[in-house]
This record gives sequence, structure tokens and C-alpha cells, in this order.
Amino acid sequence: MVALAMLEDISVSGASMRIRHAIDVGARLEIEWQRQNFTGVVRFCRPDGIEFILGILKDAVPATEAQEQAP
Repeated sequence: MVALAMLEDISVSGASMRIRHAIDVGARLEIEWQRQNFTGVVRFCRPDGIEFILGILKDAVPATEAQEQAP
């Protein structure tokens, strides 16, 4: 499944996104963003009006990659 989402916040360990459809907690995601691509797992999905806020825990990346991905 491919879905458009709006990135709300991002850190070295995770991200939060706003999306139109609920996604199951525990679902694995592949995120393609203009600044970086990463994979992770949904930690929470809560309704917010007609949309949903996802909390995503990024998969661990080697320290050298983490330094390269820092904004």
C-alpha cells in the first residue's frame, strides 16, 4: 500500500506523521521523504479529526548513517 502523509516531526529514533487512514500498531513501514528514506514500525495511531497521527519508531541504523541523516 502506498499512502501520502504529512511529516509532523522527525528525530534520530523516530517520526510522527499525519495520514488519512488508520494503520495498525506494529505495522512495518518504509518511508520515502525528500531528505531521507527510512524503515520503522508503527508505535501508535490515534485519531485527530478526520485524520490520524502515527508514531513511528525507526529501525536502528549504523552510527555513520545516523550522522549522515541528521538534519
